Amino acid sequence: MSLFKTPFSAYSLAFSPYEQDKVAVATSQHFGVAGNGALHVLQLGVPFMREIYRANTQDNLFDVCWLEGNEHQILVASGDGSVKLYDLAYPQPILNLVQHTAEVFSVHSNYQFTKQIVSGSYDASAKVWDLVTGVCTHNFAEHSSHVYSTIWNPRIPFHFLSSSGDRTAKIWDTRQPQSVLTVLGHAGDVLSCDWDKYSECFATASTDQSISIWDPRNTQRAMIILTGHSLGIRKVKYSPFYGNILVSASYDMSVCVWNLANPSAPLIRHMHHTEFASGVDWNLFNDKLMGSCGWDGKVCVWDYDKPAPQV
Repeated sequence: MSLFKTPFSAYSLAFSPYEQDKVAVATSQHFGVAGNGALHVLQLGVPFMREIYRANTQDNLFDVCWLEGNEHQILVASGDGSVKLYDLAYPQPILNLVQHTAEVFSVHSNYQFTKQIVSGSYDASAKVWDLVTGVCTHNFAEHSSHVYSTIWNPRIPFHFLSSSGDRTAKIWDTRQPQSVLTVLGHAGDVLSCDWDKYSECFATASTDQSISIWDPRNTQRAMIILTGHSLGIRKVKYSPFYGNILVSASYDMSVCVWNLANPSAPLIRHMHHTEFASGVDWNLFNDKLMGSCGWDGKVCVWDYDKPAPQV
């Protein structure tokens, strides 16, 4: 349906929660190992997207998120150890949050407390920030390895989920000094996590090539284990419309849509990337529209039940 090719490797994309035709993309030069980065904001079109904003950075960008409560502002996670806030009216960041001691790999905006964000870093910490003061209000350092993913609970604004290279995922309550739940169910790094918007359940995705679905009321074992990727899974994302549908992006270059009612195999497998598939997201205005990006620089948006676009 809609295509764009970025100059660098694309690491993450996020649809705007305010306008159905806009998507933000975080990119990194030299596959994220070293070099510069860029934030792109794209407007959907057929057959190609149009770039309407670009901000170049002096370090790689690994994650992107629209700020809840402001349709013009976007957060990025940077390889220089900072979280940057951009306003689309300005070419440079309007806020630079620096306290991590290594690359920041994830950033997410609280759905209800819209001036609060969470970040995760290679320094093994997750930090909560107040955007009004620019201060880190909480530093959570229980993980023993890289924190790859941090995401707020859409139902409980005090809770967020983190996943780590120590093979665990944790639920945190910002009113408590320690995590309130830890799950250990993967044989490799847990690269991604996401909440089911319609229940208390959550998903974790790992380098062990599996996705686990967890009920926090009983974490002795995963409710469901999805297998079908041949390499590590970089990103997992629940549909905002259906609690039984989720999508995954993998280092095997595939993007898979899963139906938890029939978990034995992917519902659909898309093979349009020619390098690692690194990011996926769902459009919040169209229950079938989804997007993916990869280290090949491709950004693709299409109806998930139709053949993926080629570029």
